[in-house]
Amino acid sequence: MNLFCNIEDFKEALRNCTKLLQEDELKKRGLEGITQGIEKTRNFLHYIIQNTQKDVNSYEELIKTLYSSRIPPQYSQLCGLTGKFLDAIQILKPSTVRNCKVRKSIIDALKRTGHLLSWEELKERQKYEEELVKATATYELLEVAFLIEPDQSRNPINTLRISMGARLPDEYFAELMAGWIIEDVLKENLESKKFDCSLEGPDKERKIQVVRPLGMGIYDFKASKADDTFYLELQRVGKISKERGIEKVSTYLKRHKYEGGNVGSKILILWIGEPSQQAYKKWSQKVVFIANVVSKKDVDFKNDCIYLPEKMLDNAPTWEDFRQKSISEILGLFKDA
Repeated sequence: MNLFCNIEDFKEALRNCTKLLQEDELKKRGLEGITQGIEKTRNFLHYIIQNTQKDVNSYEELIKTLYSSRIPPQYSQLCGLTGKFLDAIQILKPSTVRNCKVRKSIIDALKRTGHLLSWEELKERQKYEEELVKATATYELLEVAFLIEPDQSRNPINTLRISMGARLPDEYFAELMAGWIIEDVLKENLESKKFDCSLEGPDKERKIQVVRPLGMGIYDFKASKADDTFYLELQRVGKISKERGIEKVSTYLKRHKYEGGNVGSKILILWIGEPSQQAYKKWSQKVVFIANVVSKKDVDFKNDCIYLPEKMLDNAPTWEDFRQKSISEILGLFKDA
């Protein structure tokens, strides 16, 4: 692992930065149309590429070339944002410290809630790592583009930035991906038992969206066997709480995941990881299935928290138990949830 990649890798990363800002790539991330800021950022990258492709075989020559180049006036704003460009470049190339840190963010997100075993079971780890690298680099480039955008009303990543809070983009994106990973592990398990499975919601392409997608209330994991079809919504659970005076345990849950479970074929699945509290470790790796959750009399929801009776967690199978279940046992579990 090196602080800097070799100069040819650096130049290749520079070319890849321009690819990330192509209209078809941005459209996959929910961004429609090329703004003036994006176009100027992309043109600036092309300008740098043209000035560094020939006779630049070391970082010393690169610095000298850039230092001696007369930057066109239309790019003067971008000169002060060089750090952002360098960060995107270091993210894109393998073996740099920044690239390795971004890739590790997935493991950190899964460790936080105690779901690292799902990463170990996942078949396509590299796909996720590569998507996180590209999404993080794209975000850094869009930050530049929208800093120089003359029409700030066309800044679609403001909402994303607010949602990230104090987290870095790779940390925030890794949390989203961690949810996809447990879905994919469940999907792989069901498919191995001849279930027909498909992803149908806004995340089905497994592309990080820079603009909040529509259809957030959709239970987007479809699992079918013969005449039985179920729609599943998975939630990682890392922290469990119990309020004084309430004989139920609670955990965080987004409202759309609760409200979306409004018929018997829609099943909310709470996959508990490794709770830090000793009293709740007995529920480690439990997988709780709740069909038609909004109509469950013993389940409550308020202030983005779901409240469950302890017996529901006691009676739930562990992930290892679920993995070993037969087709008929899984169908019974879904129908009785």
